[in-house]
Amino acid sequence: MIIELQYLICFSIFIALQSLVINGIFAATREGMFLYPVRLFVAKYVSKYWMNPIFGCISCMSSLWGIVTFSSIVIPLFGFHWVEILILIFDIFILCVLNYYFYKKL
Repeated sequence: MIIELQYLICFSIFIALQSLVINGIFAATREGMFLYPVRLFVAKYVSKYWMNPIFGCISCMSSLWGIVTFSSIVIPLFGFHWVEILILIFDIFILCVLNYYFYKKL
């Protein structure tokens, strides 16, 4: 029981940190910020449909950036297990809501 609670607490902290990273990327690519030229470069070669998960929509960014942050941290730490695909799906859906919440509050 204690171990499961520890995993849940760690997962909650991890999702909050993921959301803050995604919100930071979103803010850094706004007009006048230092990654704005990168956004313009990507927008020049990518359609608006594909631009949303990269830099365009804070909720849509959870799909791409959630996968990037999840796979770059969780898989090296714990190795790949099939159950992590289900956890990743939950992670992305939770990030959709949490990203929008942090965006409106911060």
